[in-house]
Amino acid sequence: MNSYNEIDGIPAVASRWLLTELLRGELGFDGLVVSDYDALPMLTEVFHTATTPGRAAVEALTAGMDVDLPSGKIYDHIVPEVEAGRLDEELVDQARAAPANAVADGEDS
Repeated sequence: MNSYNEIDGIPAVASRWLLTELLRGELGFDGLVVSDYDALPMLTEVFHTATTPGRAAVEALTAGMDVDLPSGKIYDHIVPEVEAGRLDEELVDQARAAPANAVADGEDS
């Protein structure tokens, strides 16, 4: 789960360096990355890095966020972003697979 802070001016929820390069790459985390409650709407309402909910979804998915908690309302805007070419469908597929992968990994334990 991300925090609500910024690192070098980049919100943690939208930081590819933090969620993908450091967490998954250097630290080897292969679990599910979920947003802190309402962290994605903060991209438009607090941090102002995104101008629309769709852009917030693009920022979070590109960073490596798998699940938008608590409601997923920001991720409701994914399809139009993919259709407009602003979001790589492969990132969506990776995020969609993450919960199933986390469950499967838990069954092996």
